[in-house]
Amino acid sequence: MAQRIALVTGGMGGLGEAICMKLEKMGITVVVTYSPGNTKYKDWLKEMQANGHNFRAYPCDVSDFDSCQKAVEQVTKEVGPIDISSNSLLSVEDCLFSNLANNGIFAHGAASVIHVKNSVFRNVASFAVLAEGGPVVNITNSQILSSNGVWAYATAASSTTVNVTDSTISGASFSAVYARAIVPGAEAKVYLTRTTIHHSGTALQSETANGNGAATIYVGGSMISESSNGWYIFNPGASIVSYGNNQFSGNAANVGAMTSNPLQ
Repeated sequence: MAQRIALVTGGMGGLGEAICMKLEKMGITVVVTYSPGNTKYKDWLKEMQANGHNFRAYPCDVSDFDSCQKAVEQVTKEVGPIDISSNSLLSVEDCLFSNLANNGIFAHGAASVIHVKNSVFRNVASFAVLAEGGPVVNITNSQILSSNGVWAYATAASSTTVNVTDSTISGASFSAVYARAIVPGAEAKVYLTRTTIHHSGTALQSETANGNGAATIYVGGSMISESSNGWYIFNPGASIVSYGNNQFSGNAANVGAMTSNPLQ
């Protein structure tokens, strides 16, 4: 059988690095890209090699088509045809994310699929999970404590989706659940099922940038309590839809009108 080859962008650190290790463990040859201005990529490769990981790296500006095309051609010529191209393809289970200076998990791009199960996020400075530009993130049986929760951020004309099920979000200073779309054709969606949110700044926040795109939070079978805002809906195209069996109590205020639609 021919050796499979994966090209991973954003692989030099954090979640991307974990993806590289998992793919390598699956017997896949891993190639990572780095920004052309990155002067530390050789140090990272040496560190990985010292820890038994045999990765290769190529320069690529992911915002520039010609640069991406050149990187793919170079990898294909020197390593082989690429079978997997992803910046996030990972299942995370029984993990602790604690005292982080940025996001716990950052999923970017339409090729990204992240599954998080039985995990805890604690004291994460930004968001526990940020999904941007088209990925799908599934969070199950997890706790987000003293951290902002999940952010579905639609920055391109595609759908960014976060599913949160049987989980708890507590102590979010800004938003526990945030859906935002900023360009026409973009869609940010969060599905909240059997989840508890309490003691947060805003429990549910849905907004668009001047009415561009659509941002929707669907909530069912969940408890929202003791937060400054139970929900906050801002600008045309933003909505929060209740599909039944929710409890809202002890929230200081609500902004905007929630839609009740048991069929959603």
